Amino acid sequence: MNAEQVVEKILSQGRDEAEKLLAEARSKAGAENQRLEQELSDFDAESRKLAERAADDKTSRMTAAERIAQAKELLATKNRLLDELFDRVRGKIENLDHGRYTELMYRLLKDAAGTGEKEVIIGRNESRIGQELIERVNGELGGRAHLKLSEKRADIGGGFILSAGNVRVNAGADVLVGQLRERSEMELAERLFGNQGMMG
Repeated sequence: MNAEQVVEKILSQGRDEAEKLLAEARSKAGAENQRLEQELSDFDAESRKLAERAADDKTSRMTAAERIAQAKELLATKNRLLDELFDRVRGKIENLDHGRYTELMYRLLKDAAGTGEKEVIIGRNESRIGQELIERVNGELGGRAHLKLSEKRADIGGGFILSAGNVRVNAGADVLVGQLRERSEMELAERLFGNQGMMG
């Protein structure tokens, strides 16, 4: 199994947890979402007004420029909301309570282990992934793979990096959320902004 397949498996196995975290993040962002939805509604109303004014040849050039400015502002608002949403997802992963976090890391480590010996590199401030968790995973692997907690630390928040020689699989929170964003951004934009979501 190559590194790309391992990452694919990690994402597949972790999708339910990530979607749950995403749903929690969206529910907690209610007030901000309402404010942004009002902004979008205002933008839409203003765009309709500008379209009506565009019928007047004397103002059509100004209207086109204003509509472009409004479209840029709308796109910036969409991107800001999606940035905030995925920042919250990453934060939720990194700040899970000890039990949920170690259970998630247990599943990801087990799924990413493959075969052979690998080092588990964790973040500089990581305290929840320790020898006890590594031994639990090794016990579950039944000898087909062996994980060892590395003395090296990495500049990642939550998650881990699996290293075997020159091959590394990055399952840090930033990478996992980034790949989740790549896969779900279009769908989320559609759900958050309706047909306008496809513009961004």
